[in-house]
Amino acid sequence: MAKYGHELSAFAGSGLSVLQIGDALNLGLTFVHVNAKDAADVDANTRSSGHDDTEWWRVAGPLLAEVLSEDAHPLASRIGTAAGTARGSGHDPDHAYAFGLGLLMRAIADLQPPAP
Repeated sequence: MAKYGHELSAFAGSGLSVLQIGDALNLGLTFVHVNAKDAADVDANTRSSGHDDTEWWRVAGPLLAEVLSEDAHPLASRIGTAAGTARGSGHDPDHAYAFGLGLLMRAIADLQPPAP
């Protein structure tokens, strides 16, 4: 109960209703849990394969290019290439966490207390 109370205290003075506080906390905890699992999975895949994402794409990229047409999936190709170029990976768990957490915190801050 002490842990729950401590977590809830982050919303003290927020103006949110008790239900909104509970919902915001549950959303935040779920977000953190899912992102921690994703980062752990990426780390485990790197350890088990011995290759990070950059190395994997160096090897697999040319093979995939032979069987997949960029024309068949232009949006996926364009976005995946842009992400890979900018971040060295099509999926960067650290970036996904920071980006998502920022959006989540702004959305919670924008919640309006329910009308009386």
